[in-house]
Amino acid sequence: TVAQAADGYRLTLPMTADDEDATVFLVDFDNGAKIDSAVVENAQAVFTGHVDEPVVARIVMEGKRLGNLVVENTEMKMKVKTRRLKTEAISRVAKISRAL
Repeated sequence: TVAQAADGYRLTLPMTADDEDATVFLVDFDNGAKIDSAVVENAQAVFTGHVDEPVVARIVMEGKRLGNLVVENTEMKMKVKTRRLKTEAISRVAKISRAL
């Protein structure tokens, strides 16, 4: 969803219940500087702020990179890989291994 924001950006990341209370960081891709942070509440992380110009950024949670995007002063929504998705994938591999 993209709609022009008057004063800055709003980035919404749908997360999972497993991610509840985790802190997610928005980090400058080029220099690693923290742009913003948000705590996962109600299975989503919402970042709000203002950038002087578009910034290539990475989304990081617990030291793991979840995705990259260009942050602009607009409304944004992005899906990322979260703990639950990784746990489910590992569980499926374990089940297959046991079956063999």
